[in-house]
Amino acid sequence: MGVAALLIVGLQPALLGALVDEHRISASDLGLTAMLELLTMGITTGIAGVYLKPEKLKVIGAGGILLLAAANVGAMHANGVGVFLARATAGVPEGVLLWITVGMIARSRTPERWAGFFFLFQVLAQLVLAIGFADFIIPRLGADGGFAAMALACLIGLPVAFFLPDRYGPLLHAEGNSGAPPLRGLIALVATAIFIGGNGAVSVYLQPLAQQAGLSADVARTALWTGLIFQIGGATLATVLAGRVRYFAIFCVVVIGFLVVWLVYGQKAPAWAFIAATALSGVVQLLVNPFLVPMII
Repeated sequence: MGVAALLIVGLQPALLGALVDEHRISASDLGLTAMLELLTMGITTGIAGVYLKPEKLKVIGAGGILLLAAANVGAMHANGVGVFLARATAGVPEGVLLWITVGMIARSRTPERWAGFFFLFQVLAQLVLAIGFADFIIPRLGADGGFAAMALACLIGLPVAFFLPDRYGPLLHAEGNSGAPPLRGLIALVATAIFIGGNGAVSVYLQPLAQQAGLSADVARTALWTGLIFQIGGATLATVLAGRVRYFAIFCVVVIGFLVVWLVYGQKAPAWAFIAATALSGVVQLLVNPFLVPMII
């Protein structure tokens, strides 16, 4: 369920970049489109966490998959405001599916390890589609072919919904430790927003950044799937280090990595340097994500 929910995150640069190339949205609309989808996803996950009971998960999961596939089909042939509406709508079922996955991770004994597995399988699925987008789908079928492939990929997850448990047990927490987060919890949420938001705001503009450096869209798409390959390494490393290294040490390494990546993006770098920087971004992005979970908990 979680892989279906976050499939778009690694593919936004290719899909939205194709929409820009087809003059269906502007370069500035690219960031707005990405923001609307991720915002509705996050808000939906939050609302579901507060108000939904973790019951009837099979029905909720199957319904979320079908609605997400329909939203991806709805993005086909859309232009301008239609793209905004289609992607913002897609964020709602994505948020519900993500809530199902987060609920499982939060109830595990080693949430950082299960988060690492989650990110690993998520990246593997994104990688398969990203290579398909770069080598066949987008060059031949354009952005609409990409959205159709996304819809089909979501439907593959439909049978999985029927293997979900009917319900989750209660969350384990200390007595009197429920309710609004304390100050340290709020700081942890702000830190998470900075890490995820900073990287996401840059990576979604991968194709315009490549073109600004005098590189082609093909280089940007190659950098995208190369970065996803290295994300697998980052997720695997995070899984190995989970429970052995504290998150603060990981944060220090990741910050240095991101600064190097963004320094390269800010220059007129050659294709090999641009691709290498994207590969480094993939490692540090997936290395930090699982360690955000124990920090927040």
